[in-house]
Amino acid sequence: MTVDRKTTLIELEQARLTFHKLLDNATVLELRSAFNGTKWTNEELLFHMYLGYLLVLRLRILVLAFGRAPNPISRAFSCALEAATTPFHQINYLTSAVGNRIVCPARLGPAFDTVITRLLRHLDTTETKTWPEACTTRHRGTPTSSPT
Repeated sequence: MTVDRKTTLIELEQARLTFHKLLDNATVLELRSAFNGTKWTNEELLFHMYLGYLLVLRLRILVLAFGRAPNPISRAFSCALEAATTPFHQINYLTSAVGNRIVCPARLGPAFDTVITRLLRHLDTTETKTWPEACTTRHRGTPTSSPT
């Protein structure tokens, strides 16, 4: 896997702009409304987006380590993640449902900016050769309606 710093920088800045566009233009009623008939509110989804980037920031060391590990070790870690999928979805949903009540919309924008800034700083200080060449994982996605 080749890491293109410029593309990653552009994508992180685009994520910041999109996040602020969604957050800053939403009314209180829109934030508290359900997203397309799901159990998630728009406010919960925005918190979920923030939480996802926060997890990337916190777990980037694991990604780098398992990306360099021999395939059997990386594959075993991937299987462990797969086994934890159902409880993870439950925790993921509950965290977003509660988290958006702790971090109000007025604080969510600056918190998201801080995470993106730290990711950008990490990108600037990490040599390309330290990024993994390959990582054996599967991504099944996050449910958008309700926990399973």
